[in-house]
Amino acid sequence: MKLIFWQNIISIHQLPFLNALSKNRDVILIVGNELTEDLKNAGWIIPDFEDIELIVSPNSTEVANLLHLYHNEWHIISGINAYPLPSLALKLAIAINVENIAVLTESFKTVGFKGMLRKIKYKVASLKYRNYIKAIFVTGKMARRCFENLYFSNNILFDWGYFTQISNGCETNETIRSLPNLLFVGSIDKRKNIISVLPDVIKHSHLFDTFYISGTGSLLYKLKSVIGNKNNIKYLGVNQNDSIQSLMKNCDLLILPSLFDGWGAVVNEALCNGMRVFCSENCGSSILLDDDKRGGIFKFEENNFKNGLRKWLEKGVISNKERKGIIEWSREHISGQVAAQYFTDSINFLETNEGIKPVAPWIK
Repeated sequence: MKLIFWQNIISIHQLPFLNALSKNRDVILIVGNELTEDLKNAGWIIPDFEDIELIVSPNSTEVANLLHLYHNEWHIISGINAYPLPSLALKLAIAINVENIAVLTESFKTVGFKGMLRKIKYKVASLKYRNYIKAIFVTGKMARRCFENLYFSNNILFDWGYFTQISNGCETNETIRSLPNLLFVGSIDKRKNIISVLPDVIKHSHLFDTFYISGTGSLLYKLKSVIGNKNNIKYLGVNQNDSIQSLMKNCDLLILPSLFDGWGAVVNEALCNGMRVFCSENCGSSILLDDDKRGGIFKFEENNFKNGLRKWLEKGVISNKERKGIIEWSREHISGQVAAQYFTDSINFLETNEGIKPVAPWIK
């Protein structure tokens, strides 16, 4: 049976999974656009495909034709009314009674007045679609909580995530350091929240060698102003993904202090390169951290970023043995191959309704 994925863009954070999946299943990826301008400006490049058939920017007639052509196959749609092309595919698939519909989705904000309206929107959508969607793959604990509180059966909820390339090596390239290197990669904006935690980072500058910051955004001028002429904080501008991967091999702790992050695939990238991670509980990918070897989280309501940062910086430089251990955990639990097997097991479970419901490898 073919697996048809309807997505907004070609995501570098899903390709390892899709490439692995395509080794044993026929995979078609249908996207609205190859990449958005924002992602191109952030250093993304179109990744390499292996055995995946790619269709870009189909019009409404072509979408309908594809749904009729593959009427009995699995259609896996990104989000519920989240992006134009996947939303159109979901609407038309239901209209023509496509039998096998699954959704991959992040969490949604529920705080404040807008959050209340968003919750109502999803409540209505769940009532409308609950008899048509056979599976919902949710990214992180927040997404699971969001969808458990809708009108979908909990039995159709499966944990999900994003998946990046695993590093082939674990040894660093630079000379031995006595202090760890700190890293932030992401948008310089309110949501990623790097500006607000900078004062606490600066207070702990004696505990790290260099803090590297990569990215751009609406608060870039403010970031540069706060950094000033501090010698051990370096703003690197925008870097392509391969440069980030090389940088990660020489860094020890990634921070991701997001106010809200549906997932945060940079956490995967850090772990896959053997780094520890310290992120907010509001990141979906915080589910990958163990508060031991791989890293931990902080909670805004407990105001414990500063103490948590100190804890993880005081662990020092990651040894090659520790880095190798984190990479091996990543290979065994969050690689594209592992995700593909878990997804295949989940589809088989849905088709046969036999055996035990699969559990995501990163939760075991």
